[in-house]
Amino acid sequence: MHRYTGWALLLLLFGSLPITLHGGVIFVSTDVPQPISDFNTTYSTVTVPPLIVGDVNVIITELRHTWMGDLHISIRSPLGTTVFIYGTTVGFGPSGDDMINTVFDDSATLPISSAAPPYTGTFQPVNPLSAFIGENAGGLWTLIIYDRTLGDEGQLRSWALDITPLSGGGGPQPIPEPATALLVATGLAGAVVVRRRFA
Repeated sequence: MHRYTGWALLLLLFGSLPITLHGGVIFVSTDVPQPISDFNTTYSTVTVPPLIVGDVNVIITELRHTWMGDLHISIRSPLGTTVFIYGTTVGFGPSGDDMINTVFDDSATLPISSAAPPYTGTFQPVNPLSAFIGENAGGLWTLIIYDRTLGDEGQLRSWALDITPLSGGGGPQPIPEPATALLVATGLAGAVVVRRRFA
């Protein structure tokens, strides 16, 4: 299981640069924010280069919604494999608000179904993300959010994928553009200051 420190999550604010972390690579969606409205499906995507999946975690950095139990959340790979990671099919679900720095990881100890919003931390998804292991990750991954009830709406503001390539399966070698590299460097510097301040 990856441990996501504050500085790593701060980096997700800096756009599309793949970020190497603990053997995995984080790919950040750039088509957010996206509205979440009643009886509608929200789609947001992230593009991943060709590599064979050894592990996948879904990071929802910020999702605002005033009744999280309204939502069903799934992730779909370029090959069409779809994994349902959050939601209930019985009743209205939990009434609390928001996901903030929420990580879906098969190796987590606490199932998301046993937690309550606001969700912050690392949780087991409803269904295992191991369904993606062995697939070629190259292409468009889609986060799918369905709001199944009237009365509460929200917004998906930021999310990312953390993909660890299968051993021997290749992986991306990101070379950042100068402007992107500068943004990340600035973010790291700011994160170091934050960590020292609260250490």
